[in-house]
Amino acid sequence: FSSEEDVVKMAELPEFQETYKPVIAWSTSIGSGVDKYYSQLKPAVDEKAHYVAARDGEVKALSFKNGN
Repeated sequence: FSSEEDVVKMAELPEFQETYKPVIAWSTSIGSGVDKYYSQLKPAVDEKAHYVAARDGEVKALSFKNGN
């Protein structure tokens, strides 16, 4: 392993053309935060809605279509 030659040869990344540009359909927020604390709360999703919670106990179900 003292050789200057790479042991593993990496393939070059091929160039590609993007075929899709995502757009933000809607956005919202919940709660007002709790000072500088980081929260590990994560949204849940099922076939009906997004379910989100804030650290202060507020919980919302949000429509996929428009966030209401």
